[in-house]
Amino acid sequence: METKPLPPSPAAKPMPPSPAESQRSSTNSIEPASPMVSGSRSVSGGSVAGDTPNSRAKPEALLPSPPPSDGTVQSSIVEALRVQVAQLQSRLRASEARVAMWEECMQHMCQSVMFSPDMNETYKDTCVSLLRDALSTVDQVTAVRFVDCSFPSVPSEAPHIQLERWESMQDSEWTLRWAPSWSVQVAFEGSHYITFSMIMRLFDFRMSGRMKVRMANDISSVSISFVQPPKLRLKTECSVSWGSVPLPLQTYIETVVQDEMHRWIRQNAVAPHEMQIRPSAFQPKKGLTDADVERARKAVELARSLSGMSTS
Repeated sequence: METKPLPPSPAAKPMPPSPAESQRSSTNSIEPASPMVSGSRSVSGGSVAGDTPNSRAKPEALLPSPPPSDGTVQSSIVEALRVQVAQLQSRLRASEARVAMWEECMQHMCQSVMFSPDMNETYKDTCVSLLRDALSTVDQVTAVRFVDCSFPSVPSEAPHIQLERWESMQDSEWTLRWAPSWSVQVAFEGSHYITFSMIMRLFDFRMSGRMKVRMANDISSVSISFVQPPKLRLKTECSVSWGSVPLPLQTYIETVVQDEMHRWIRQNAVAPHEMQIRPSAFQPKKGLTDADVERARKAVELARSLSGMSTS
């Protein structure tokens, strides 16, 4: 059996190049173009004169800067608020120092002008007249033997005054708290089935309230008017010297005296009424005494000390 030779296999045809390979080959075959050189610019060492590293913009410089993060913005806002708060606190402390200076000045003036020994003598006369009028309304009381008032002028018992509103010396409002060591003793006689003699003591005086104050520029007159009836506390105690006084009668007499005190304050020192005080030390005088000169010297020393506190 004769075998036939196999036909020769066709020659392998070359595969066409892929697009990527053709693109790479075309890219490698392009030579870089030489830069255009004008007459005013020369080429030296492969660089163009006038093109410095700083003049050529870097790709990073062309990109916009990233916005600040939320944490950075919040921290800057907090720091600005802290600065504002510190400034406000400094202004508040300065304002409080000025107010404290005026309050201290007013306390010294009240003690030295309104509650001086001379003025306290005036208050004693008013208190004696008030108590005699109050006891005269009690049918069982037949006679008032004496009224002894102890109104010491003690600097440590000066009224505590707090400024509430200030417009001028003729228009200001203050909160008053006052607790002097004043006391009064009243001796009187009466008859309730049998005659009796009794001594009543008034003590532990307390007063607080908001008041309007009007003062003359030379402090020759001071007008005081409480905005509302002030809180007034006054303790009383009775002791029978001889005879017999029923306990209800003692309580009734104490109530009459306290009610008369409240009535007098409402009718003389509560708006629209006002109590006018004329300090004797500030009334016009024709001549000066040694006591006047000494009082003026102390007032100047006080004013200098207060002004030194305000400037510091």
